[in-house]
Amino acid sequence: MREIAQKLQDAVNDDEIPELQRRACEIAATCRATFDVDPGTHLDALLFSSDDVAILVECAIIIHDNTPPHLGHEFSDFQKLLHRDRRLSHFLELAVSKLIRANRDGLDTAIGSVWSGYRPGGNGWTSLLWANSQWLVSLTASAQEVHYNLLDGELLVGGKPLGRLPREISGHPTYGRIFDKVETLS
Repeated sequence: MREIAQKLQDAVNDDEIPELQRRACEIAATCRATFDVDPGTHLDALLFSSDDVAILVECAIIIHDNTPPHLGHEFSDFQKLLHRDRRLSHFLELAVSKLIRANRDGLDTAIGSVWSGYRPGGNGWTSLLWANSQWLVSLTASAQEVHYNLLDGELLVGGKPLGRLPREISGHPTYGRIFDKVETLS
């Protein structure tokens, strides 16, 4: 998965980026699917250490950051995989939140793997209240606010996605029309 993510960052040919993004999502969702087990007998054995949390969260961030804004109808198996991953996120939300609040190392490791400049602060991760309880928030060593969404894998630094435009902008039809025309003119 990390090799694909590195190829994605190094890609110079815009035509190969969507395929690399889809492959990164598929690999990350497949990895996360290994945690989709019976909660009574196997989940405690699979999801108990900060390393387990780090793998689960890093994959969620990869999925969030690389899922195309418009899936269309051509990759039905890919869509099913993403739907199963969303269901898994809801299933694991409370367990993962509890593990992260007890030991921040897993989430910190996952964020450090996708953001090389990340330096955790002294405080732990706390949940926002009520309708936003899926969001965990903490401060970096330089007092920058970091949010992580347990349900969709979104990582925000200072309220913004890390190194990219917000999905609301890049997925908007006007954005596609403007930048598709720019590419065809060049």
